[in-house]
Amino acid sequence: LMVDERDTGTRAVLAVTPIPPTRMLLIRMLLLTLLMIIWPLTTVYVMNSTWQALDLSLVQWLALVSILSLTASITALGVAVYATNKVEALALFKGINFIFITPLALYFLPASDELYRKLFLLAPTGPAVFAYESFQTRNNLQAWAYLAGGAVYCAAILALCIWIFSRSLYKQAD
Repeated sequence: LMVDERDTGTRAVLAVTPIPPTRMLLIRMLLLTLLMIIWPLTTVYVMNSTWQALDLSLVQWLALVSILSLTASITALGVAVYATNKVEALALFKGINFIFITPLALYFLPASDELYRKLFLLAPTGPAVFAYESFQTRNNLQAWAYLAGGAVYCAAILALCIWIFSRSLYKQAD
C-alpha cells in the first residue's frame, strides 16, 4: 500500500492534509502493531485449544508477540522507503523477511552453547526466539531479559526507520 501511494501520488496528497504526516504514520504503525498482536494471539489460542502443544501463559505469549509485532512496522517502512515500484518492494520484502527468519535456523543446529548461536541475536527476531526457548525451559528471568533487550533493539530499529521514512518521503525538518 505504501509503495502504491508513491506510484499514484497519494503520498504527496497525504503529506499536505490537515493531519500532520507524523500523526498519520503513528496511527498506521499502531494499527499495524495491534493487528499483528491480535492475529497471532488468536491463531495460537485456536491451535493450542486443539493440540495443547504450546505450554506458555497468555502473558508470555503476549510479550513474545508484542516484540515480534514491531517487525511488521519495520518491514513496512523499510520497503516503503527504498522500493520505487512493486517489483522492488517484493524483493525487499523477501530480503527483510529472510533476515527475520534466520533465527529459526537455531532449531536445525546443535543445541550447544556455541558462540555462533549468539550471532542470531543480531536479527531483530533473535531475542524473541531465545526468549521462547527460555520460557520453554522455565528460565523466566532469562526470557524476560531477552524480551527486554529485544524490545529496546526493535524499538531502536523502528525509530530509525521512522526517522528515515519521515526524512526521505515527507521531507521534514528536525
